[in-house]
Amino acid sequence: MPVTAAPGGISYTLKVGQYLVLSALAKAEHRVKAAGMTPVVKPGPKKMEPMIRLYLGEFPKRALARKELEKLQKAKGEGFIVNRGGTFHLYGGSFINEKFALLEQERLSGHGLRVSLEKKTIPVPTHILTTGRFPTREAAEAQAAELQKAGIAVTVVAIPPGGNDPQ
Repeated sequence: MPVTAAPGGISYTLKVGQYLVLSALAKAEHRVKAAGMTPVVKPGPKKMEPMIRLYLGEFPKRALARKELEKLQKAKGEGFIVNRGGTFHLYGGSFINEKFALLEQERLSGHGLRVSLEKKTIPVPTHILTTGRFPTREAAEAQAAELQKAGIAVTVVAIPPGGNDPQ
């Protein structure tokens, strides 16, 4: 059913949250669905986050880094290569939680891979979860109250005329 915007063309949505961790996003989506609403997920802004990266080494050529990446993948590790001014740095993952980084470091060590921990602050993509589109703030606030009774905290957000759901 199309939403008729309030005078001035403004409509409203309910912002459930901004998520960095995909498992938390999935859990929130499930709760929104269980409450009878349709979750809408859109890319959010990048957020600078402290991360712990598993560093495997620096290589003068991409082909050498790829060869080491293949060894990592055989150990069921996830990795990526970063080009820094013509040298190629191999990483075995990025973690928010140091405990998980240490566990993966230990696991990879058991496969004969020497991994060091490197703390970095990096831009990490986020996801915005919203639900509903309402013609008036009052209609959005009424639905927000229902969701809050179900234990889902939301914020009413205005969508400008011709605009998309907010970030």
